[in-house]
Amino acid sequence: MEVWKELRERYAGGNAPRVHQLKSELCECKQKKDQSVVQYYTNLITIWDELASYSKVPPCTCGTASEILKEREEEKVHQFLMGLDTSLYGDIRSNLLMDDEITSLSRAYALVLREERHKAVTKGK
Repeated sequence: MEVWKELRERYAGGNAPRVHQLKSELCECKQKKDQSVVQYYTNLITIWDELASYSKVPPCTCGTASEILKEREEEKVHQFLMGLDTSLYGDIRSNLLMDDEITSLSRAYALVLREERHKAVTKGK
């Protein structure tokens, strides 16, 4: 029995280093100069999805889990908006943050994407 315990402790790789690496990547994830909103958002989604695989919200019947998930969603909206190129999307970011209640991530993404398309059309003229 002691041998198995020792082997488990020795070789059981924790997830803490990978989670730390992902959170560092998330902090540094910004829209680059020639990067589209779709590419930037895809980078974020990739990091968020892997982070979610390491983090589980325990099931509950009191409603706390849904509040935790709502808070995580709001955090994603803030991360998405913070990483946007300010010179291109500073105005729409300000508009989205003016509301008393933060918009959903999918709505924020859709609005920024629409702004990107609008800028592309007006730049083409």
